[in-house]
Amino acid sequence: MSEKPTYYTQQDVADRLGVTRQVVKNWLSRNNGKLPPEDAETVTGRPLWLADTIERITDNARGE
Repeated sequence: MSEKPTYYTQQDVADRLGVTRQVVKNWLSRNNGKLPPEDAETVTGRPLWLADTIERITDNARGE
């Protein structure tokens, strides 16, 4: 059986990047390229990212 993918919410992304959720919301509203496009969204339209997507950009930012 395959595992279900792990998704990050805006708060999860903020926690991972060490910023507030409001900063993440600002990045999204400005569409300034600081975040990759979302991989999915909730039924209410909130963005979700696969864990691999967010971990890849944070690892790159840390030089790992």
